[in-house]
Amino acid sequence: MKILITGRSGSGKTALLPALEACGFTTYNTDDMPDTARLENKLTGEPVDWPKGYIDWDVYAWRWQREPLRKLLDSAANVAIAAVMANQKDFYDWFDLRFVVTITPEALARHWRGSESHHKDSDPANLERAVALHNKKQQLFIDDGCIPIAGDRSIADMAHDIMEVVDAHGGMAA
Repeated sequence: MKILITGRSGSGKTALLPALEACGFTTYNTDDMPDTARLENKLTGEPVDWPKGYIDWDVYAWRWQREPLRKLLDSAANVAIAAVMANQKDFYDWFDLRFVVTITPEALARHWRGSESHHKDSDPANLERAVALHNKKQQLFIDDGCIPIAGDRSIADMAHDIMEVVDAHGGMAA
């Protein structure tokens, strides 16, 4: 079983990974894997360094790289990947199930203000833009077939809901 845990930055995707690992998944946060995910010029696809301050997402894209992602998914029978990528839709058919962790715009703003994991997006204009687009972007994941998982609950409850869906879709691979 190959599953994707997606959602807005700060929604709790990465926090879910240890709970899913305890359920038997091999887990990956591709944000921490420079061969698998990289910042690119949106038009040319060339890798670029993170800019300082405001990140103009009309110029840049955070994208998976095909072969490294394939290796991760082939690394075990049951794999869970946490990510939100500009090109993730191109890989949806590589996953048996896709989940989106949903949170409120207020929770997103609270998390970003209190988290060091968003240092690359720490410019106030980045947060303002993310909150303004939050509901629309979150709905796009659902419209694309991602199963919503309410992120305003405990990690254990969210993992339990994911595992119920996994079991209803044939369970984990042997």
